[in-house]
Amino acid sequence: MDTPLSGLKILIAHDDYFVAGELAAVARRAGGEIVGSTATLAAAWALVRTPGALNAALVRTRLQEMSAEPLIDELEQRRIPTLLLASDSPQRGDWDSLANPRVFIPPIRSDQLYLLTCVPSANSGSGEFCSG
Repeated sequence: MDTPLSGLKILIAHDDYFVAGELAAVARRAGGEIVGSTATLAAAWALVRTPGALNAALVRTRLQEMSAEPLIDELEQRRIPTLLLASDSPQRGDWDSLANPRVFIPPIRSDQLYLLTCVPSANSGSGEFCSG
């Protein structure tokens, strides 16, 4: 049976153990394969830099009080579909990102994960292709 996230190898980068677990469960139910769940930027970078390791990501905008913006930029450069997760009480720097339709405050619903099937364009903001 084909599911919405079939074939997706998903990185989850979130520093709250319980939220990360719930995200993984929702993604698995939708057919995604979790290839890494990490609470640190260093571990997320290691996976992103491994060729073919992932083709989708769920990333919190701040991991352990550090901005994940450089990691998010790299995922965009590699054209890896990414959903951004703001904290439940966004800090000042997070408010700008909340205008982005790919930014969510957990919990995330399985029907929102279809965005992981969208391949971002090479130029940020100029469109995307969704297979779903």
